[in-house]
Amino acid sequence: MQPFYFHALLTLSLLATLSLGQSTGATTPPSGNSMTANTTTITTSSSSSLFSKLPTQDQIVTNTATTPLETGMAFFYNIARGFINAIHTQELPYGVLRELIKARTTSQLQAVWDLNYEKIIHYELVFAILGGIGIVAAFTFVIVGITFCTLRCCGMCGSEMMQARGKNFRCKGICYGIFLVIFSLLAIGGAITCFLSSAQLAETVQKVDVTLRNGLVDVTNYQTVTSNQFTILLDNDFNITMSRVRRYISDSGIETTVGIPLKGMIQNRTDPVVQILTQLSSDNIAANMTLQKINSQLSQLNANMTELNITINAIKANLTRLETACSCSSSVQFNISSLFVIFDASKMPSLQPVSDVIKNVSDRQPLKISGEINNRTAKIPKQVVNETKSARQKISTQLTSLDTIRRSALSYISFIRNFNITSYVNPAINALQKEKKEYDVYVVAGYMVYSGILMLFPGLIILGLFFGILGRKADAAPTERGLMSNAGGIFLMASVGLMFIFAFFYLFINASFFMIGGNMQRAACHPIKNGSIYRQVIDNETVWGGYPIAGFLLQNDTIPLTATRILNECQKDNSLYSTFLLAYRFNITKELDIQRLLPNITAEVDKIVIPTPNITLLSSQNNRTLQESLNNNATKINTTEIDAILSIRTTSINLVDYANRLEADTNSTSVANDVRQVAQELRILNSGKVAAINQLKTSLQTNVNKLETEIMALRSDIRVLLDRAKVADNYIKASFHTDAKNLVKTIATQIGNEAKEYANYVKNKISNDVGKCFVLRNVYDNAVNVVCDFLQDAINGVWCAVGICAICFIPNIIFGVKLAKYYRRMEKEHPYDKNAMDAYYDTGYMHAEKPKMV
Repeated sequence: MQPFYFHALLTLSLLATLSLGQSTGATTPPSGNSMTANTTTITTSSSSSLFSKLPTQDQIVTNTATTPLETGMAFFYNIARGFINAIHTQELPYGVLRELIKARTTSQLQAVWDLNYEKIIHYELVFAILGGIGIVAAFTFVIVGITFCTLRCCGMCGSEMMQARGKNFRCKGICYGIFLVIFSLLAIGGAITCFLSSAQLAETVQKVDVTLRNGLVDVTNYQTVTSNQFTILLDNDFNITMSRVRRYISDSGIETTVGIPLKGMIQNRTDPVVQILTQLSSDNIAANMTLQKINSQLSQLNANMTELNITINAIKANLTRLETACSCSSSVQFNISSLFVIFDASKMPSLQPVSDVIKNVSDRQPLKISGEINNRTAKIPKQVVNETKSARQKISTQLTSLDTIRRSALSYISFIRNFNITSYVNPAINALQKEKKEYDVYVVAGYMVYSGILMLFPGLIILGLFFGILGRKADAAPTERGLMSNAGGIFLMASVGLMFIFAFFYLFINASFFMIGGNMQRAACHPIKNGSIYRQVIDNETVWGGYPIAGFLLQNDTIPLTATRILNECQKDNSLYSTFLLAYRFNITKELDIQRLLPNITAEVDKIVIPTPNITLLSSQNNRTLQESLNNNATKINTTEIDAILSIRTTSINLVDYANRLEADTNSTSVANDVRQVAQELRILNSGKVAAINQLKTSLQTNVNKLETEIMALRSDIRVLLDRAKVADNYIKASFHTDAKNLVKTIATQIGNEAKEYANYVKNKISNDVGKCFVLRNVYDNAVNVVCDFLQDAINGVWCAVGICAICFIPNIIFGVKLAKYYRRMEKEHPYDKNAMDAYYDTGYMHAEKPKMV
């Protein structure tokens, strides 16, 4: 059994240590871990949609081992624990233990022992005393048994096969039987408890094997998941960040970030110019059309006036002829001199300056200018892309330096991926398999035979009581007792003999188990469970000249990594990075300090120069011509003068009135018919040509007023165009470069923001989520549970159960020997008074005299 326990405890300790030290994987939270599955289920979770989802270890294989408190043995095991805690309240002599560890040579060890052996003896004194009492009791039983057998062989100690029946004979027999039943039942209970405890002890091998295998699976899965988490963070997510960064300096990125915003900024200034150019073109076209109408109407008016003059002159000539031919009285007056044309179209002011303005505007081709402005503005994004290509290529090359972060980080955590835990645990599992085969023999030959023999003692007593009670007759003489009664007595004596024979063995084993179980509880499990062994010894840097766990895991024993910290942090399900103080080996803040790499990128960004776009709003000639047109007061139309001219009557007199009067005056003359014909011509002239001329004058007056409004609008358009063109030109020449530089700087800002976001994300994940180590605490707790609950309670149960049986040995031997004579058939009767004895049986105990011995 010693080789098995040596390998089992060594292996469990190794697994617990390795479980504390593995740097791998996500974990099951303390509040909701599922521990029933036999496979590791990988799920994903992420705090940011920008990056890859991290795998998590949602289920763990290791089940919490069934503790004795869950097997119905809680009360019994608590008694055993309570007894040990009551008799032994001392803590381990940690000072001595620290000195022994610090000793490096045999002489140093001897010196420490010479100085402190009394403390060690004092610590073990209680167990030594009680163990010694057990061993003394074992030898005492041997001596008493030998003495008893010797005396019996010499005819002493009740060896005579005859029995004297006194006054309380029957009462004593009943009392002996009751006491024997009580102590036998206690012994049976102890034997059953010993059987259960031994069975639990036999299961320990299987528990250790399952614990090792499940723990190895969990820790390996933890190692795999955590390694994958680091790979995703430092490889996949890094590549995602780099692709996003490179997108900012790509053609599409620079076009979106710089080109299009610059185009928008210029358009904010050029669009008003384009708008007013369009308006100017429209207003100019309208004014030109109105001017053409006016010119056409003036030409028509001049033609009509010419025709009117010719007609009027012809009529006047005809009237002169008629007046000469008429022999009219002096009262008849033709008044030909009053008939003439008053309106003179030639006196109309010239509209040539207005026409010049309209022509100048038309010659400038405002729509063509606006189209050119739009075309050049639309080309700005592509121009930015082409002008920055060389500088962006240098920035892209510079960004590759960021890859050093990933390589550096991966090199620091490579020990997680490369650590081969199976090389540590598999030899222990293989050794355990060999021990398990040998231990199976112990299962059959050990606890079953061991517990079976212990059950045999009270079993024989109960069997003896059963046969003795069934076969005994109260009125039968001792020499006349039946076969069953005699067999009952023999069974009782057989149990007594077996107890004497096996007492030494059981008491010696019991003392050994007590000392093993007591020391395991007080010297091992109690310090482990309350953590004092870690605080006082394992975590004490003065003992080891540093921190041993940090030296083993981080290859640096100056890092204050302690078992206590690991256990506490893993109980809280904290991350691998914070739990194992990996900041001492891989400082996230330092390694992911993107700012130290950004200055080079910023310097390259500062070298990007975007030239001023070749956008000409108004050429100098156009600007000068429009400015002159605007400053020329001749372009203003004098509508007052034109209205005054156009308001003059066409003829000096009303032709109709003149015709009527002339016709009336000459009605009785010889030329009346001819005059009547001339009068009719005047009426026709008035309703025709004169009316047409008057209509033209009215329309012309309307169009002149319209032209004045349009020319005013045109002048306003020119003024606004000149102002807006000036603003746009000033922006392009003075402010465009600054805005372009600011937009270029946003590239560095965006790259910096992406890098910072990635760095912060990785810091947060590594510090809080990667490698949550509750699974390691679960493996550790399970290993401790197997040793310090399952195994320890089984050992304590064995010695406690055997102790109960051993305590029952003494009363069972005493009452078994005494009660055996009440059941066994005596060889001869004891000398007594026949008549007195008969009276004794006839009248009863209370009224009969005890038979007198002869």
